[in-house]
Amino acid sequence: MTTPLERLELAAARDPLTSRLGVLARDADDVGMAVFHWYDTPQDLRRSILEDHAFPNDEDRREPEAWGRVRPDLEALLSAAPTLDTPTREGVNALTAPWFTLDWWGTFDELCTGDHETAREVRERYRASEDVEDDGSPIAEEEQEDFAASLAETWA
Repeated sequence: MTTPLERLELAAARDPLTSRLGVLARDADDVGMAVFHWYDTPQDLRRSILEDHAFPNDEDRREPEAWGRVRPDLEALLSAAPTLDTPTREGVNALTAPWFTLDWWGTFDELCTGDHETAREVRERYRASEDVEDDGSPIAEEEQEDFAASLAETWA
C-alpha cells in the first residue's frame, strides 16, 4: 500500500505527454513552492485531491477534524463538476486553503495553448529558461517534449 506522499511523488514524476491531465498544487505552508502532478483520468485527479494533497505525511496532519468536516463538501463539489473548470477549482481552493491550493488544473494541451494566467506564466518561465524572449505564447507541437521535461525540472 502506498502512502499519500508516495502517490504524489508518482504523480509528479509522470510524463504529461502520456498522463495529460494535470494540476499545479501549492502547499498552504509553502508559499513559494508549486508542483505539477499528472493523472490519467479525472477520477484519479479527484481521488488525489480528496486523499493525498491535504496530508502527504503523517507529520502534516494539520487540523484533521477540520478536514473531516470539509471533505464531504469537497467530495460533493468534485462529484458535481462535469469538467475541471475555473469556478470549480476556485470552489476547491475555498475549501482546501488551510491545507493546499490549486493554482491551475486542466490538460497538458490547455497548459501549452490556454489563456489561463498560470498557463501563460508557466510558458514564460519555460521560455526564459531556454534563453528565448520571455513570452507566454502557445507551445508549438515541436516544443512540447522539451516543455514537458522542463516542467519536472522547474516545478518539482
